[in-house]
Amino acid sequence: MMNTRHNFLDRNALLLRACSEPLTDSDRTRLTAAGIKSCALTMPGERDPRTGGRVEAPAWLIKWAALTLEYVEMEKALLPGELFLFIIVNWRFD
Repeated sequence: MMNTRHNFLDRNALLLRACSEPLTDSDRTRLTAAGIKSCALTMPGERDPRTGGRVEAPAWLIKWAALTLEYVEMEKALLPGELFLFIIVNWRFD
């Protein structure tokens, strides 16, 4: 499935989208629903000099994670059918 729906070109397109599209509330909702929260979305070892709090990762990186998760959700929905089709097509009666 990755060869047809998430190949090298698709992955680069996701990166381009992440750099050019704004981060949305639905992106953050998707990440939170998958358990990807602030701990994973901050820069390790960096602190905001004003507040002392953790510094959030760049918006493009968070957007990329959300877009990648969107693919994972699509794969989760389509994979059972793809596997079933593979079994049907490759079934051999001996």
